[in-house]
Amino acid sequence: MEAGGIADLAKAAVMGVVEGLTEFLPVSSTGHLIVAGRLLGYGTPTFEIFIQLGAMLALTWVYRDRILGLLRDAVGRADARLFLVKILIAFLPAAIVGFLAHHAIEEHLFTPAVVAGSLIAEGWPAISGA
Repeated sequence: MEAGGIADLAKAAVMGVVEGLTEFLPVSSTGHLIVAGRLLGYGTPTFEIFIQLGAMLALTWVYRDRILGLLRDAVGRADARLFLVKILIAFLPAAIVGFLAHHAIEEHLFTPAVVAGSLIAEGWPAISGA
């Protein structure tokens, strides 16, 4: 492997560690990836999507029995169907806004300065005990 390849592999590994450490904490894993990517001079939106896809697939695998059970229950139980409908209703507004405003959101809110400021603003009350 060439020198640039090893450097890129090391940066990707660091990004993977950042994702792994922040995905299951009450912090923004995406925000940490954006800041880490800028500090390392590495990463693209596609890379960030795929690195987070691994976490989503892992969660799906861990909760597969619950997910499949819920889907099976929805066939015969009205309360399970209602629960799935409520999940869909809760998801749709964010999906629609994200779809319609994707470029504006990415351009204005996904910059390292905005993300770092948001992480500090979110984290300071938690750290200070406020």
